Amino acid sequence: MLSLAAGLFCALGAYSAKAQQEAAQNYPVKPIRLIVPWVAGEGTDIVARIIALKLSENLGQQIEVESWRGLFVPARTPREVINKLHDQVDKIVQLQEIRERIMAAGFDTVTSTPEQLGAFSVAELAKWAKVAKEAGVRVK
Repeated sequence: MLSLAAGLFCALGAYSAKAQQEAAQNYPVKPIRLIVPWVAGEGTDIVARIIALKLSENLGQQIEVESWRGLFVPARTPREVINKLHDQVDKIVQLQEIRERIMAAGFDTVTSTPEQLGAFSVAELAKWAKVAKEAGVRVK
């Protein structure tokens, strides 16, 4: 993760002056989403939230830190197995005792269908792959 972050910062620093001016003119007016692909509340998420607070102060821009997870199964898992897992997880996270424990830990849950999670994952991967490519990020 550190080398990817360092690569991102190096790539961002390599923009030409003209590109930087254009980027500044198009600076977002809506909140900036910082996606943390680790469990909320763990070390990486906490560090991202600390940085986001200061970044928000420095930029005068709202920064939203978002963590998301999903239950994924291997390709070609039978549909009936996927449906059974989905139904069971959905029932469990709706139980009052489970919801209370999740909320007491400072979290919330959002459930979706397997198709919605798949579409979301594909869209997020495509979106962030484009951002990385445009920034010239290279994984070593």
